[in-house]
Amino acid sequence: MKIFPTGLNKRSFAMRKKVSYEWDIETVDEFGDIQEHASAKRLNEFPPEDLQLAIKTGNLALIRNTWIDYGDGENGELDDKSWAYVSDGRLAIEFDNGIPVPVKYLTEYQTVASIQ
Repeated sequence: MKIFPTGLNKRSFAMRKKVSYEWDIETVDEFGDIQEHASAKRLNEFPPEDLQLAIKTGNLALIRNTWIDYGDGENGELDDKSWAYVSDGRLAIEFDNGIPVPVKYLTEYQTVASIQ
């Protein structure tokens, strides 16, 4: 039997955070309200015409999800979500919470955007 410090249970003791990233194309209406999302792990998973339009209109974002992982094999829960949008054809170098965008994603964007 495991003994945990006073006030902690198994879930709080084993808790740690994990980060995941996803690309997102937002479909907006005439008022600028987001109506739909299309998400992918890699930019080349989007249809080229959708990606080209999203880059042109600034409706492409890289999303950073921070998850609480309890280490019990379950999915965990979403703790924080932040966005880095494309503006004027360039991907922001940091998310809206100030965390830098990983070089891997900046490079992926530059590679794909240069052939659009």
